[in-house]
Amino acid sequence: MNTQELYAMINEASEHLELHDDFQQLLRIPERQLAFSVPYESDEGSMRVVEGFRTLHSSLLGPGKGGIRLHPETNIDETSLLASWMTMKNALMHLPFGGAKGGIAADPKQLSDKERERVIRSYIRKLSPYIGRDQDIPAPDVNIGQQEIGWMLDEYEKHLHDPYNAVFTGKDPVIGGIPGRVEATAAGVVHTIRCWLKEQDRSLNNLKVAIQGAGNVGSFCARILADKGAIITAISDSSSTVIDENGINVEKVLKTKTDTGSLGGDHESSAVFEVPCDVLIPAAMGGAIDEETARLIQADLIAEGANGPVTADADRVLEERGIDVLPDILANAGGVVVSYLEWRMNERKEEWSKADALSQLEHYMRQAFSRTNRTKQESGVSYRRAAYYTACRRLADVMQARGLIK
Repeated sequence: MNTQELYAMINEASEHLELHDDFQQLLRIPERQLAFSVPYESDEGSMRVVEGFRTLHSSLLGPGKGGIRLHPETNIDETSLLASWMTMKNALMHLPFGGAKGGIAADPKQLSDKERERVIRSYIRKLSPYIGRDQDIPAPDVNIGQQEIGWMLDEYEKHLHDPYNAVFTGKDPVIGGIPGRVEATAAGVVHTIRCWLKEQDRSLNNLKVAIQGAGNVGSFCARILADKGAIITAISDSSSTVIDENGINVEKVLKTKTDTGSLGGDHESSAVFEVPCDVLIPAAMGGAIDEETARLIQADLIAEGANGPVTADADRVLEERGIDVLPDILANAGGVVVSYLEWRMNERKEEWSKADALSQLEHYMRQAFSRTNRTKQESGVSYRRAAYYTACRRLADVMQARGLIK
């Protein structure tokens, strides 16, 4: 889903809900877009410069919330689209956050560990005046993990002399992070799948699952689902797909990925989309399932572990074929839910256990699915449309309460 398609969905939701035209206008343009240079010193001592970005789409529901990614192809258009998605996601999940997203246009494979640290610290020095625990709260995203968030927090505190660690989420627990954040997105995907299965009078036991992507979300989805009795029949990375209709040894395959950098499968990476299964989880980058690929899929359900993995054309094909799609703003919201719990924990100066965090995550995911499913049943639309209708209703209610729209 690109920017045009996203706003077409918002417009459709607005018309369905009979909202004033001002609703669409208030969401159309981000509140703030930042694009800036990020200079850093190479290991050879020369100065290099990459681009950094941060978009705050909306602060209607609260401070901005969204990750920072490190990827050579990120740009201001991408971060603005992702920030808009975060607005929808946070509204659907009933979180007190607006939507934001950031990025650094650099290839982590071309950076040494020291260079990566210098890039990230430089980025935060430039961004520091625009973020804060009650203004805009960054988190991990593609190629950004606990270590990188630790560097960001350290640099932010040096620059602004602000000791509040609630300005970042996704931290290591020893510096205020919440246990369970690392696997939270995947755990949320699994919860939404279980909710869908309950509607179908089915269970995870012996459910056949194919997973595109072996990064954080894909690997944890595989582990969690296998542990709960599902059969992982296929898993892919950018170079290959491992397929076994009787069930993959998940830990063995993921260890190969860790040790060698590749799953070492015998099939090309796109083969994962043609594997017969009950559930397909696209958990890599956006746009992976286009119209042509959608015609090849042999699954009852697609649960979007990645952001925007299904194009609008593909979505129409899947709907015509009767394949349900649990959209990204619902299915992969586990990460931002647990980020909210971490922020709340920091603000209250509490300590939570992993069990506490994952229990609360399950509650939030079940409630969001219930709201979405209710809208789906009442309106007779797809899960994606139902999720956007529900999110837009939440945003409109807040706008009306504030007197921003009639």
